[in-house]
Amino acid sequence: MIARVKGVMTTKDEEKGMRDMRKKNESEHKHLNTPLPNIEMMEGMKAGRRMRPKGVSAEVMDMTGNKENGKAGKGSSEPFPNVEGTLAELSEREITEILQARQQYERILEMARKYEEMLKTAEQKKKEIKPHVFKEIKEKYGMDEKEIRQAFKERERKKEILDIIINAIEKGGSKACEDKQFREYMDAWKRIRTIEKMTEEDVRKIAVFMDEARKYLEEKTAAKGKKEIHHTGRMNKETIEILKQIKENGGTIAWKELLKYGREELRLDTDTFNKRRWTLLSKGYIERDGTEVKLTPKGYARLEEEGY
Repeated sequence: MIARVKGVMTTKDEEKGMRDMRKKNESEHKHLNTPLPNIEMMEGMKAGRRMRPKGVSAEVMDMTGNKENGKAGKGSSEPFPNVEGTLAELSEREITEILQARQQYERILEMARKYEEMLKTAEQKKKEIKPHVFKEIKEKYGMDEKEIRQAFKERERKKEILDIIINAIEKGGSKACEDKQFREYMDAWKRIRTIEKMTEEDVRKIAVFMDEARKYLEEKTAAKGKKEIHHTGRMNKETIEILKQIKENGGTIAWKELLKYGREELRLDTDTFNKRRWTLLSKGYIERDGTEVKLTPKGYARLEEEGY
């Protein structure tokens, strides 16, 4: 009886041992059931290095790499290592540039809100004063808004119109006046001469409502300053940008705003900016007017020479 029991126990022990051995073998050879990698995967391997196959993103490779190394992957509380763009990988210069860009963005937004309010007020004011301005111009020069606008456009063809008139007179003499087209060119010439004889103050009033008048005023101011320019060589980039900034603000800008522009947009330190400012002041390209800086006729002329 005892022998029989022992035999049964031995048989059970042997069966258990065989089951354990079978599980161990299955575990050790489990990789044999894994499908072989495709050709693209094989091409992605070079000199024993783990390469990223075509069509597989870097993030997926990071995840698989973490899994192979026993590290956390997607869904784990541990962060991925080696993720591009982390703070640790940013240099001090890059961090400074990011912060400066943010400051500039916020400053531009604030300026945009400020100018939007100013424009709303200005547009309302323009509507109110427009009838009075053009009534005054009509009384002084005999031209209404439509004729003035037409005159500024015709002025762009000033040389062409004058040549046609001269040629017609040379060919037909006094009989040229009988030609309808000739009379139209003569009327255009009179309109051109009328706006060219307007006072600068009156042109400024019109420029509030017409871009053509503003452009004409800038050209006239630049022409006046050309005679006063004495220089050698070209201006440096920062100095030109300072002049351009003043011009783009209508020829006048608050001193604090210009200083802020130099620091944040041109990234000039205070000492360098003051040197640029002194150069512009000493050469007569800008002038101080209380808390504001103005672009002089000489400044307009110099910008024109520089191609702006």
